[in-house]
Amino acid sequence: MIQDAVERGVATALSLHPRPSSVTFEQAGELLGVSSRTISNMARQGRIKRNKFGRIPIVEIDRLLSA
Repeated sequence: MIQDAVERGVATALSLHPRPSSVTFEQAGELLGVSSRTISNMARQGRIKRNKFGRIPIVEIDRLLSA
């Protein structure tokens, strides 16, 4: 019962605030618990991909969080 309520709450929150397709270096750092400088270094080293606008695709964040 509580699990169902939590799942409904999460679904509602996600529908109101869908995830962005990409994030800034600062946002990526917050999500991963590192500094934006670390994100910049990771991008330069090819450890995290950037899109053509210089932002980090959210799938890259997911990939790093699941590793």
